[in-house]
Amino acid sequence: MPPRGYKAIGVTLREDEYVLLNNKLRAYGFEDLSDMVKAIIKDDVRIISRKNVRTSGFYSKLRKLLTS
Repeated sequence: MPPRGYKAIGVTLREDEYVLLNNKLRAYGFEDLSDMVKAIIKDDVRIISRKNVRTSGFYSKLRKLLTS
Protein backbone atom coordinates (compact mmCIF):
# COMPACT_ATOMS: atom_id res chain seq x y z
CA MET A 1 0.00 0.00 0.00
CA PRO A 2 1.17 3.53 -0.66
CA PRO A 3 1.97 5.82 2.28
CA ARG A 4 -0.85 7.82 3.82
CA GLY A 5 -1.88 10.71 1.60
CA TYR A 6 -0.71 8.98 -1.58
CA LYS A 7 -2.65 7.10 -4.24
CA ALA A 8 -1.11 4.30 -6.29
CA ILE A 9 -2.09 4.07 -9.93
CA GLY A 10 -1.18 1.36 -12.38
CA VAL A 11 -1.13 0.55 -16.05
CA THR A 12 -1.42 -2.94 -17.46
CA LEU A 13 0.67 -3.48 -20.59
CA ARG A 14 1.94 -6.41 -22.59
CA GLU A 15 5.67 -7.00 -22.12
CA ASP A 16 6.49 -5.68 -25.60
CA GLU A 17 4.41 -2.54 -24.96
CA TYR A 18 6.27 -2.02 -21.68
CA VAL A 19 9.60 -1.99 -23.50
CA LEU A 20 8.26 0.44 -26.11
CA LEU A 21 6.84 2.74 -23.44
CA ASN A 22 10.11 2.88 -21.55
CA ASN A 23 12.03 3.63 -24.75
CA LYS A 24 9.66 6.47 -25.62
CA LEU A 25 9.78 7.87 -22.10
CA ARG A 26 13.60 7.92 -22.25
CA ALA A 27 13.43 9.63 -25.66
CA TYR A 28 11.40 12.40 -23.99
CA GLY A 29 13.91 12.60 -21.15
CA PHE A 30 12.02 10.70 -18.44
CA GLU A 31 13.35 7.84 -16.35
CA ASP A 32 9.98 6.14 -15.94
CA LEU A 33 6.21 6.69 -16.01
CA SER A 34 6.21 8.14 -12.51
CA ASP A 35 8.75 10.76 -13.61
CA MET A 36 6.51 11.79 -16.53
CA VAL A 37 3.36 11.96 -14.39
CA LYS A 38 5.11 14.20 -11.85
CA ALA A 39 6.29 16.49 -14.68
CA ILE A 40 2.74 16.76 -16.02
CA ILE A 41 1.46 17.69 -12.56
CA LYS A 42 4.15 20.38 -12.23
CA ASP A 43 3.28 21.72 -15.72
CA ASP A 44 6.77 20.86 -17.01
CA VAL A 45 5.00 18.98 -19.81
CA ARG A 46 2.32 20.45 -22.00
CA ILE A 47 0.03 18.25 -24.02
CA ILE A 48 -0.78 20.41 -27.03
CA SER A 49 -2.86 17.86 -28.92
CA ARG A 50 -3.88 14.24 -28.60
CA LYS A 51 -0.72 13.00 -30.28
CA ASN A 52 1.77 15.78 -29.65
CA VAL A 53 3.45 16.19 -26.27
CA ARG A 54 5.96 18.94 -25.63
CA THR A 55 8.35 18.78 -22.69
CA SER A 56 10.13 21.69 -21.14
CA GLY A 57 13.80 21.82 -21.92
CA PHE A 58 14.60 20.78 -18.34
CA TYR A 59 14.18 17.04 -18.87
CA SER A 60 16.08 16.98 -22.15
CA LYS A 61 18.96 18.90 -20.57
CA LEU A 62 18.90 16.71 -17.48
CA ARG A 63 19.02 13.55 -19.59
CA LYS A 64 21.98 14.88 -21.59
CA LEU A 65 23.86 15.69 -18.39
CA LEU A 66 23.22 12.26 -16.90
CA THR A 67 24.20 10.34 -20.04
CA SER A 68 27.32 12.33 -20.95
